[in-house]
Amino acid sequence: MAGRFELINAPDGAYQVEMVDGDGTLMAVSVEFKSKAEAVAGIANAREIAETALIRDYTHPRGTIGTRAHGRPVRPTGAVPESRPAPPRHGRGGG
Repeated sequence: MAGRFELINAPDGAYQVEMVDGDGTLMAVSVEFKSKAEAVAGIANAREIAETALIRDYTHPRGTIGTRAHGRPVRPTGAVPESRPAPPRHGRGGG
């Protein structure tokens, strides 16, 4: 199934690239580029990355708390925070 990259105008005068699959489904939208030349270079970069990129799965079972690649906790929508005892205090004024 052949897809395509579509160069589009961003609202502020910049350019973006949309990746569309063979059925016409939008798969991804790029960051904004200041020029068409930068957007075309971004397409070349995306092609190279897609050809060689590894897949990292950061998903977790539904209803559990996971962590994204950047280390911030991820809570499923509607999840209730876990109740944990306060960590022990160290140093002055601690108990």
